[in-house]
Formats: sequence, C-alpha cells, structure tokens
Amino acid sequence: MARAVRTGVAVSERKMDAATNKSAATGGAGTGARALEEDSEHFGGPATVAHSLSLAIQQARLAKKLTQKELATLIAEKPTVIGDYEAGRASPNPAILVKLDRALGVHLPRPAKKK
Repeated sequence: MARAVRTGVAVSERKMDAATNKSAATGGAGTGARALEEDSEHFGGPATVAHSLSLAIQQARLAKKLTQKELATLIAEKPTVIGDYEAGRASPNPAILVKLDRALGVHLPRPAKKK
C-alpha cells in the first residue's frame, strides 16, 4: 500500500469501526452524566461561610485595629484564609473559628448543623 501511495495511485483505506460510537450504543458515557444530573441529593457547591459570619469577622478585626495579615499571623494561618473567610469563599472550619474567637476576643456566629 505504501508503494501505491508513493506512485500516486488512488488508494482507499477504511479503518475498522472508525465511524461507530460504541460508547453511545452501549450506554457508556451518557449514562454517568445523566445519573449525575438526575441526582437531586447533591446539588449546589460546598458549604461556604455565611454572610453574617464574614461580617462579624471583619468587624471584630477592624475593632482590634488589625490587618488581615496580622490576624492571620496571630492564629498561625495564611492571610488568604482570613481573606476567604471575610469574602465568604471559605468552607467553615471549626478549628479556625475557635482560633478566630480567641484572637478577636468575641464569639463568632456558627453555621447551623445539618441533621
């Protein structure tokens, strides 16, 4: 066949099962996506900090005249952690909330427990 291609002769090549979509025929890829879409139990993203908690952290920090970086240093965390909590992007971590309570001298509101 390579010789025919080099000499310029028209060659027709058909690959076996090249135009078939076996995963669709057997229910492969589509079923997982459909099951995930139909799953009504797991919707939404991960739980994030409530607005009231974000506001309480920011107000307590400003009352102590601390920057986010200074507060992070006090609780041995990265400054981005404080920024994420104040922006409402962080997932609530009880250990970090306890550290914030102690460093700020206040009791911050806790997220409601799921039943």
